[in-house]
Amino acid sequence: MTGAYYVASAFHLSSFYVVLFAIFILVIAGTANIFGLQVSGNLAIIISSMLVALLLSAIVVAVPHMQWYHFRPFAPSGWKEIGTALTMMFWLFFGW
Repeated sequence: MTGAYYVASAFHLSSFYVVLFAIFILVIAGTANIFGLQVSGNLAIIISSMLVALLLSAIVVAVPHMQWYHFRPFAPSGWKEIGTALTMMFWLFFGW
């Protein structure tokens, strides 16, 4: 459901499409598991690679628009908050 909410939210779709995407995601996962862990493992690697490519693309597109004065002071709340943000970003992309 979480992944389906992400897709529906990104495209401003109704709750009907949330359920539709959730079913679609479950069918893909179920089908992959029917054919064994080798296939589902490879599928997980492909999906993870696509997510990494998407993140890298977003970074490459954003870098030309970056303004260094926005980074002063760097880490005003300390390094602990940076670690918390990194952990949250990790689980946002790989947790579901």
